[in-house]
Amino acid sequence: MAGRKKGGRMIAEIQRLKSMGLGKRAIARTLKISRNTLRKYWDPVPEKASGEDRRTYRPEWSEQIDWSSVKQAVENGQALAHYWEDFIAALPAEDPLRQIPYITFWREFRRRFPTAPLRFGQDFEPGSCCEIDYKGSRPGFGFTDPITQQFVPCELFGAMLRFSRFLSVDASLTQKKEDFLRSIDQAYRDFGGVPTLSVTDNLKPAVTTASLTGDADLNPDYTLFCRHYGTVAIPTRSGEATEKDGIEKEMHLFWRWFRPRLTKQSFSSLASLRSFMREASIEYNLRVQRRVGESRRQRLDVERTVMGPVPETPYEICVWKRVRPHPDCHVQVLKNFYSVPHTLRGKTLEARILTSSIEIFEGLDRVAVHALLPSNIQGRYQTHMSHLPPGNVFLLEDLPRLLQGKAQKAGPHTLDLVTRLFSIGNHPLRFLRRVQGILGLLKEVQAPELEAAIETTGRLGDLFPRPTDLLEIIRNTRSQVEAPPPVIRQPNRFLRNPTSAAPAPAPRYPEKEEEKCEE
Repeated sequence: MAGRKKGGRMIAEIQRLKSMGLGKRAIARTLKISRNTLRKYWDPVPEKASGEDRRTYRPEWSEQIDWSSVKQAVENGQALAHYWEDFIAALPAEDPLRQIPYITFWREFRRRFPTAPLRFGQDFEPGSCCEIDYKGSRPGFGFTDPITQQFVPCELFGAMLRFSRFLSVDASLTQKKEDFLRSIDQAYRDFGGVPTLSVTDNLKPAVTTASLTGDADLNPDYTLFCRHYGTVAIPTRSGEATEKDGIEKEMHLFWRWFRPRLTKQSFSSLASLRSFMREASIEYNLRVQRRVGESRRQRLDVERTVMGPVPETPYEICVWKRVRPHPDCHVQVLKNFYSVPHTLRGKTLEARILTSSIEIFEGLDRVAVHALLPSNIQGRYQTHMSHLPPGNVFLLEDLPRLLQGKAQKAGPHTLDLVTRLFSIGNHPLRFLRRVQGILGLLKEVQAPELEAAIETTGRLGDLFPRPTDLLEIIRNTRSQVEAPPPVIRQPNRFLRNPTSAAPAPAPRYPEKEEEKCEE
């Protein structure tokens, strides 16, 4: 007695294992069937053409449809119902195919292509999902620069709630992160609430690394943006446009309705284009949908009751930079230095640069926050003592205090000089060696001498003298002696002007002079 014929699932499994490179022996052992049975199904059975099986009933109306194009559209992700609606809309009013109901068309399609993938309609809860995307082809969408008279193309942004299909549109110059996040913020405010999920494709402002399995790496700034608004970011799988086909079709419908109005207008700025488009979107959302008998704006009222609130303060758009801590526990951002915990030295961190502050992250954990130094200041340090090892804390806190106490004993001028040296520079201890050198002079000179030398340099305009300069001033002061007494000129008989000469001096040997006179 012959064995039972294997089912389609078993045959498909045989072909799958064969495609993986397994041999007959391995497949037979895996599926627990004999090799003789396996040989019957080793070669795939070719599919029969749609007209080859004469036993299958083919209605006359089905011969007027190009079923290969229908299958191709379904494989590309289009819903079979949408294809039928577009097909019927293109037929003339008297065509008999208009009398064919959709269920009949669906049954004929399943009869011809039983294995073709079908995408069924999805039901979404109010406020559960929002889809975000940019319009691809948008000819003529932009404005004319009044100065250069050149046409500037713009990007058409769209965000749609899946339940009500309410559409929020915006115009921007680029698809960069700043424009992308600003447009999403405007969409949430148009919705009057924040949905639970926000679905996007794999554009760079939202995703840093795409994935075929749906496990994509989100942009850190977009992650914080969604956390600020209380929504969950869901990127689609790479190459799977059907996972957000709602916004794709809605943007296509909006553009088909909006473009005739756009061609009749001319714009000279982005603001004027954006204002006109937003007015058109209000009119578009007030149009009644034939399927539900209500407008998008009416169905939006249902969603607003369940969506989360929109924060009053918008998300602060920032710039991210990858940094690596120096051995001194500081990272360099915009030519200034900011401290991080000493345990992170040698690791790669992310710096988030805001308008007034800077935040440093290790992954998604914020490890440091600093006030952002002005852009016209360079080489300065922002240091939190808790970030430094205990040895560095002594250098930055206790050592300056000890040196200032020693300078106070020398005098007020020395204390002022030491305080000034600790307060300037891009690092608190930049002039530590100079302070130590100045106080080291007290081993060679007296405190009053050092005070006088510092006062002298201050009068000369040098507010930050070096130890060598002070020592030279002190040595010059010591080498100066008291002024010599005035010179008294003795009388000199050899002078030409005797009247002006002093009286002749007395003879040095008066006895000899007297002897000469007696002779």
